[in-house]
Amino acid sequence: MRTPKVWNLAWAASGVGFVVLFGGGLVVADLLAVSWYPDVGDSDRHIERYFTESAGNARGLAFFHALAALLLLAYAGYVHRAVSAQPPGTLGLGALALAGATMAAAFLLLSALLFATLTLPDAAADPRLARTLLLLSYMAGGPAITLPLAVFIAATSISVRDAGPRWLERSGAIAAVLGLLSSVVLLVEALGTGDQGEGIFVVGLLALLAGFGWVALSSLALAWRARAAP
Repeated sequence: MRTPKVWNLAWAASGVGFVVLFGGGLVVADLLAVSWYPDVGDSDRHIERYFTESAGNARGLAFFHALAALLLLAYAGYVHRAVSAQPPGTLGLGALALAGATMAAAFLLLSALLFATLTLPDAAADPRLARTLLLLSYMAGGPAITLPLAVFIAATSISVRDAGPRWLERSGAIAAVLGLLSSVVLLVEALGTGDQGEGIFVVGLLALLAGFGWVALSSLALAWRARAAP
């Protein structure tokens, strides 16, 4: 049974929705809150104050990111279906892309659950627990997403290179390399073989921006193709 065109268009555009919801969660949690969203290095008092006075904003962040995770899964499903229509040799890449996106969505959902947990009074009032949950939420919603998202981008770029615009493959290669580089830098830091400091933040931020930007652009390209299809 053929999927109606409007559903194909919405399904293809789910990648844009993923990026918009992710960014929307950050706006709600930081720009619209009473105070700035706490960093791991902030004081215990600020962490407790934020998740007490701005609990609604933190729950909004969790809600937006949970929905974003679902839309990433939806987009991965659309890409997998598009890849299945390509030559048989790309089927393995389609499965790899789906696996990478599923892992990234799982980590994002975990991050959303940690955000929601931090709004519980007992969690926010315990300085050590609150800081641990905050650190885990940052790791799950940032570095942990980067590598599986890079796998998704690389596999998708290669598998649809004959069906999509040329720039999609090239920009995907750049985004995937940045994601892999970010993971390597984090591994080096975890092994204690160097003091990367600001370098880790810069590489990680570039990897996330490139990855999310590629997902949005590829989603727009596939949505345009779905719109033009008979």
